[in-house]
Amino acid sequence: MVGWYALKRRARVKAYLRTAPLSQGLFGEPAAVARGAGLFQMFLGTHPDLQSKLDTEIRKKAKTHSFALSKQTKAALSRFFKKLCEKQGVSDASYPLNTRTCAAKSLARYVDSYLTAHPGAIASWYGAEAAGHVGLGGGSERIDFARRATDVATLDAHCIDCIFTIVVDTPSGPQPMVVNRVWIYALCSFNPPVLWSIAASFGDQPSSSIVLEMLMAARTPWHPKDVASIGLHYKDGAGYPHGSIEGLGPPNFDLVLVDNALQHFASRILSAFRRMGATVEFCAVGQWAQRAIGERLFGTLEVRGGLQRLPNGMAKFDGKPTVAPAERALATGARWSDALLILDVIGANYNAEAHKRLGNRSPLEAMHASRTFSAEQWFYRPTPPASFLRAEIGMTVMRRPFAGNLKRGERPYVEIDKLRYSHHDIDWSLIGTAGIFHYPEGDGTWLRAFDESGKEIGVLRATGPTASFKCSRALRKTVNNLISQGELDGDSDDVARDYALYLQRAAAASSEGKDSPKINAPASQMAEVLRIDGRTVLPSAPREKPKLVVVTPRPFGARKPNWGSNGA
Repeated sequence: MVGWYALKRRARVKAYLRTAPLSQGLFGEPAAVARGAGLFQMFLGTHPDLQSKLDTEIRKKAKTHSFALSKQTKAALSRFFKKLCEKQGVSDASYPLNTRTCAAKSLARYVDSYLTAHPGAIASWYGAEAAGHVGLGGGSERIDFARRATDVATLDAHCIDCIFTIVVDTPSGPQPMVVNRVWIYALCSFNPPVLWSIAASFGDQPSSSIVLEMLMAARTPWHPKDVASIGLHYKDGAGYPHGSIEGLGPPNFDLVLVDNALQHFASRILSAFRRMGATVEFCAVGQWAQRAIGERLFGTLEVRGGLQRLPNGMAKFDGKPTVAPAERALATGARWSDALLILDVIGANYNAEAHKRLGNRSPLEAMHASRTFSAEQWFYRPTPPASFLRAEIGMTVMRRPFAGNLKRGERPYVEIDKLRYSHHDIDWSLIGTAGIFHYPEGDGTWLRAFDESGKEIGVLRATGPTASFKCSRALRKTVNNLISQGELDGDSDDVARDYALYLQRAAAASSEGKDSPKINAPASQMAEVLRIDGRTVLPSAPREKPKLVVVTPRPFGARKPNWGSNGA
């Protein structure tokens, strides 16, 4: 053991204690040159009161309340140490006052060793955020029981600093406007790190509807998109698990790790994860390492996937900010619809990228090999069967009464968000009774109906002019409010188009008179509406039919009136 330690540079079997005396002599004399190791430790050992005051000053917080100057500095501590030595009676001919810097380098090494042994003093040197990370890894470590890709997963949202444009018709002609940054949600498993799905939205903050879209995308078989039009291509073997691996169904995780963002506490998100049999665990504030797989995923997508290297990004590959990102987005002509295709390609190519920790295999290859060579250890959790009180994932259970009128010929219907749902074969006896309804989130054009006993009535379709607009309930309520205020036509045949045109006019009005291009909030909302509706181009407004003026012919033989004679 001693020989092994001797092979390591500067490694000692026991602590070093200096036996030679301290240097004496004024600064500049040959005898005053500090030679040898252990000078500073020997000096503190001979002056215990000075060392105690020095340790107190290291633990002490800065006196100023300014954020920029609220941390200790080694330069300020060096000045304090020099004054402290003078107060303790150390002469100018004794160490450390006989050195040029008053042992500043030795003092810096002592501070580093003191902070290592006393983590509680880190806050006064490096701030509260660094002090909060001191406890990282100091608790009980979690044993990694997860062995399959459907056991433990993590999801997280990142705001990618990429700005895109949307073309808006204005009174002066079509003009591109800058939409908001892209919020990206990703669902990733732990072992192997497979990316199950990815979702994006344009807005100030992500919402629970985006989380639900991401979850439903993971449970829907993936198919490659047409990305050749924007100059991209999928790698060999690229894709997402559900749809790329034969025989693999939708995932049902046992544990899902999320952060404590507000949208994760939505009831429909919690019910969706519980519906698949998963337990939701909210990570502590600042403890990002508990979901390190998701954080590393976004780091990989930015470094190797190309998120930060997009031509319209606010950050380059090296992380340096660019100048005028809005002008850059307008110059490159990057469209918001291209962003969705780019993200799909980046996520699919990530699953086909070889990882060293997986033995130079891609996550999809590792997952396929796990199912092939260890089938007896593979445990696939099926989705629990649905009932009238427990809907499928992505649907909300509601209880509403049936209305209708037999005398007026109004069939039984249920009204939700000013939409009536009914069917031509529905039983008239349901009028006045209550029913259980499964409302699909993000659609709203149909629902499944059950009576109070649990017997299925069937699928009811929405009726009315706005029934064909597939959107979330929040967006449906926004449209209804605009209709009630007279901003939108409730009898229109395409309310999604009218709402987008309404946002188009608002975007044109908000950009009028501005010298420099900035993010346009109504344009961002319009891009989000088109994304939900599945359109990439805003259709033109319906043209008004010209009113025909019927001209009555003058009877034969009638005299032509002379208006200038005033009837005389």
